[in-house]
Amino acid sequence: HSVLLLQFALGALDLLVAQLRDGLDFYRFAQHRTQDREVSAAFGLAAEVRGLMLKDLQRAGAIGDPSREQPIPIDDPAMRYADLRERLDATHPELVATELKKREASLAQLVETLFKSHPAPGVRRVMKNYFPRVKHCAEMMRRLSHRGDVAA
Repeated sequence: HSVLLLQFALGALDLLVAQLRDGLDFYRFAQHRTQDREVSAAFGLAAEVRGLMLKDLQRAGAIGDPSREQPIPIDDPAMRYADLRERLDATHPELVATELKKREASLAQLVETLFKSHPAPGVRRVMKNYFPRVKHCAEMMRRLSHRGDVAA
């Protein structure tokens, strides 16, 4: 039973890292692509949180140097950020917000799961420290998605 939990926690950490890296690339791209200053700032904050979280996971010894590691693919297309790049409209970034909202909610849930179940105290500490910021990013994308509902 404990072996299964350990495998689950390690797999969840791999998935989280893959989503953080994919999201970091997307939000950096989107931050500079969008013409809406408020949305650009939200995308910038989402990128910053991901970058800091990855650095802290690396400091905790939970992950290696991203430049030397082969990225783990995200199997579920609904969780990939890269797929949204092509559809991001510089003048209407809210059009991808519903999909971002789903990804952010999934990410927040993953952070919470790892905080509760990962065997390494360093990983749990990083999850605990970043959970409020990840939830804040999810809330920003939720609000942006409502802006898209109004525009549609």
